[in-house]
Amino acid sequence: MEHAVENFETIATNVFEEIRKMVQEVGDVEQVYLSEKTREGQIMTFLVKEDFPTTHQDYAIHIGSIMEVLPKMKYRIYGYSYAQRELEKGNLYFIKNCQLGKLVHNRSNLDPLAFQAEDDIKVLLKKAVANLENEIERINSFTEGIKFYRKRKEWSGAAFLIHQKIEWLYRCMENFAMGKPLICHKIKNHLLYAHPFIYGAGPIFNVKRRSDNQLLEVIDRAYTESRYHSAFDMTKREVKLLHERADMMENQVREIFGFRLDDCYELLAKDTENSSDESSKKEENKSIEKDENDLEILKKIILQELNAVKIISFGKRIGIRERHSLAGISEVLSFTHYDLLIVAKETVNIYPSKISNLISQKTDGNLATTIILTSSNKVDRVLQKGNEFVHRVLTTGTVIYSDPEFSFDVPGQFKVTAEKLEKMNREFFIRNHRASCFLSAADHVSGDDDATEISLQYQALQQICVGTIYVLLGLRPDCLKLEYLFDLCSNFSHAPDNCFPRWSPEDQRLFKKLINSPNEVRFRTSDRRSLVDVDILFSRSSNFLKEMEAIARKRIEELKGELKKENHEK
Repeated sequence: MEHAVENFETIATNVFEEIRKMVQEVGDVEQVYLSEKTREGQIMTFLVKEDFPTTHQDYAIHIGSIMEVLPKMKYRIYGYSYAQRELEKGNLYFIKNCQLGKLVHNRSNLDPLAFQAEDDIKVLLKKAVANLENEIERINSFTEGIKFYRKRKEWSGAAFLIHQKIEWLYRCMENFAMGKPLICHKIKNHLLYAHPFIYGAGPIFNVKRRSDNQLLEVIDRAYTESRYHSAFDMTKREVKLLHERADMMENQVREIFGFRLDDCYELLAKDTENSSDESSKKEENKSIEKDENDLEILKKIILQELNAVKIISFGKRIGIRERHSLAGISEVLSFTHYDLLIVAKETVNIYPSKISNLISQKTDGNLATTIILTSSNKVDRVLQKGNEFVHRVLTTGTVIYSDPEFSFDVPGQFKVTAEKLEKMNREFFIRNHRASCFLSAADHVSGDDDATEISLQYQALQQICVGTIYVLLGLRPDCLKLEYLFDLCSNFSHAPDNCFPRWSPEDQRLFKKLINSPNEVRFRTSDRRSLVDVDILFSRSSNFLKEMEAIARKRIEELKGELKKENHEK
């Protein structure tokens, strides 16, 4: 996931000096910390004298007016003594944003929140991990209670514990990602408090959707009414849906903590001595050797199957899967996925999916591939037309094999023109609009057989994938199977795996149901219904569409900026 707000070095000096001057006028601001550039962007942390809530509102008004000069910059306000106590306890927010950040303003004699020794910081990080494990262990007690009540078909008791699980997951996430949890029993308030600030936290309830709002009302009512009113009841379907949302939330909390912890270790690594640099170089060399071996294996298998003139890798990522044996033994395996462009003399009766399956079989699942197959004649034609994808792969991709007798006349640096940008923007608008219409139609036909609604979700996902792939890669895929499109989207985003996890058997079953929905519509007429499956897939599809739209919009804005800068220089 690529995301960055404003880097400290890129903040205009006059703007930063203006902020510093205004901060000095707020007499009770003791220290200001600016976090380094990490995956969630930069955050400014203000530490003030008092911890009392009555004075906190005044600080918020003054500091809010100061931060208007950097409207995209996130910031938090805490009392100095509170921040110091939380840091000593191992609160990840203060480790990352104060301990490993930059002290940019200090008007007091108070000690900066920083330990100079690397070992001290590592101790704090271990405390942070232990804190999370303790919280998850406490939350797991709710999970056991939920299972107990579901077995007894006591839906209101199960709903109450689901509420508790979600609420404590939010408090846990808010504590390590924002510095302080919101003490409130309404899940709706946690949505408003956490999601605008915490990067990577997708709302588990879409408040714009009527059915999600109903679920949200049910779960908030469950906290109070299930305890005091014996008449409170709910359905088995609602309990199952809410339990699914709670499990999604738990996975999200673990992931958000994980990448923030990785950020801390990356920031810490910048200050390590040469010995650690040498060890990292050794690890890097091992990684390079493995890559070379992988590419050699790919070349050998592909050349045995077809007469290729060029094999180029344009993307690589690491994945994890769980494999089950016939004896019932499961094992966790890691694999490397390569995106390949194969240029062949002839492409008739050659199927990329069969080559991908063969590679997976011959490497025992250690290598996976997404293959784009084309002919040498077609490459020449699209280069003359100015195809961005082929130009980018030929100039920046990793060449695995190249026939010396074949060469392509690759033009100079590819430049986006106003006409191409307008065409890209228009095409994405159409694809995004179609995706939204298909998803709205899926919501409209809710209550029909599964295949009808899920197949509409499938088509919505197809459209948004095609549009985003064109914006990010400059490619119009020939194959429109959803699995193939997801693999291409994984080249620039973790959204396919985050929105459609395929780890547990239940997630695999749901994904298979989504993938098979077009065939269900064409060839079967059964009226099987599972409203829970449909709602879960709808929620995941909605989140995926939002993520893809945000990525594409951001890329289009970047290209507009580049074009504007180029025109200005001319």
